[in-house]
Amino acid sequence: MSSLGGLRDKLLINVGADSAAIGVVPEKDAGNENSTEPPLSTVPDPEKQRRRIALERLRAFLITFVVIFHIASEYCTNALVASFSGGLNSDFFGHFSFFIGGSRWPMLFFYALAGFAAFHSLKSRSTTNYFLERSFRLLPAILFGAGVLGVLQNWVCIQVFSDFGYSSLADIYGDFRYCFYGETDLCSGFYVLGSLWYLLGLYCISLCMLPFLLVWRTFSPPALSSSTSVAVATLFLVAILSLVVSGLQPLFVLVEEYPFLVLFRYNNIFAYLVFFLFGYGMAWCRKLEDTLWRLYPVFLGLALGFVVVIELMGVSTVESAVSYWPDDVWALFLAVFFATYVVYSVWVISQQTLPYVWKPVGRVLDYIAARAIAIYVLHAFCIRSVEAILYLTAGNSIFATNVYARFFAELVLAYASTLVLYEALFRYKWTKVLVGMYRYESSRKS
Repeated sequence: MSSLGGLRDKLLINVGADSAAIGVVPEKDAGNENSTEPPLSTVPDPEKQRRRIALERLRAFLITFVVIFHIASEYCTNALVASFSGGLNSDFFGHFSFFIGGSRWPMLFFYALAGFAAFHSLKSRSTTNYFLERSFRLLPAILFGAGVLGVLQNWVCIQVFSDFGYSSLADIYGDFRYCFYGETDLCSGFYVLGSLWYLLGLYCISLCMLPFLLVWRTFSPPALSSSTSVAVATLFLVAILSLVVSGLQPLFVLVEEYPFLVLFRYNNIFAYLVFFLFGYGMAWCRKLEDTLWRLYPVFLGLALGFVVVIELMGVSTVESAVSYWPDDVWALFLAVFFATYVVYSVWVISQQTLPYVWKPVGRVLDYIAARAIAIYVLHAFCIRSVEAILYLTAGNSIFATNVYARFFAELVLAYASTLVLYEALFRYKWTKVLVGMYRYESSRKS
């Protein structure tokens, strides 16, 4: 086996059974006394420790990309509500936001990691415990995020931003009923759920697919030892997965105005389902990941090449293909293949690099990773609050005239305030449940 394959064998080990898509750090490692697992420092297998560290720190990067994307997308020239950015925008942010998040690759990655973790979770938990763990972890965060943080966030927007889409909270939450029946085009789910669509989708997929996952687990994975089997695995990674996801985009657009599905408007939940199953399959069949490790330099090269092609075709054209009906089918293929190949490349590169970063940097990444799901729940409220403060106080300062200074200030303030809010209110035993940091098994055994 090549040196690359040897490195892969050293690092490729099972993720811990308590993993989740956004939050994977064992709670005792994060300073939580309710952990059901020993700290990383006491794990006897150094290879397992390296693998866990890589996945944890990767989540720190991914959640940071999500925060940056949600801020940068409001500085685009085609932003929905320009007042959030104080009327400042730039073509640069249209390109920047697409490659860091608009192409959907971070969220596709989160779903792949969720599927990967689900396989190992079901190996160590009963079906009942898996159901309860998912429910206690995700449902309170969704309800609190939409019912409390969402209300406060929308109230701030109504009070501060004159061209906000609604003039009263009663209108927003009155129109929410249309997400489940009647004129679904009036559904206000975008304003009620915001970025929480991810947690809702993860919860629905985790539970709805549970019977299928349990049956799948009973089958032995193929050996993939023959040249034919390797060729099939290669074809799947190179083309089949991306073609399936591309084909699901027109299907989703046709049904996204259906009741409930309208809550995922502009976010193809079928594509995320495919990546969830892809992650589950990667954990089920180690040889499939072997193939990914062998081919990842090709995928990385293709992803970088697609950056140039996307720029030539036009970022706005490609981005609209993954959000709306794909008028340009080649733009859709390009966007999906790019996002898929980025997922492949980052999957491997993270395991080659993240366990070995400089220790102070590693501690920062571990800190963020331990709070990733809480950051996801809280960040939208903090972003909107910081935007309101900048909108009201910028005056004639540089934040009112320089789009890059304003963006940087908003990013730093929003990220910092998210962490401060968590540490001040939500790191405690009875409040962490509100931001997805509660673990059913730890509580039951404590």
